[in-house]
Amino acid sequence: MMEKEWLVGNPHLSADRMRPIEERIPSGKKEVLEGLLRARELLGESCYQTHLAPLQGLAKDGTTLLVTVRTARERTLLIKACMPALKEAFGAKIVKVVAI
Repeated sequence: MMEKEWLVGNPHLSADRMRPIEERIPSGKKEVLEGLLRARELLGESCYQTHLAPLQGLAKDGTTLLVTVRTARERTLLIKACMPALKEAFGAKIVKVVAI
């Protein structure tokens, strides 16, 4: 879980397993949760678990969807496998995927 060895021995830090994105979305973001459920239906369970469940974050403003992932590799794979489904599921014209 911890990538840096110097973090492992620090008594002030703890690590938890990352929960799927649908469990981390605030209750006020109903539109985002509904879009995720539609994307799950469009992509199938396997693709959803591989590409969408581990997302860092999702934000929607009008017809623009911002997707945040952990690495450039995840960004590339997500764009290749999920872009049309994300546009359809969220009703987005523009989907921006950012690696942090």
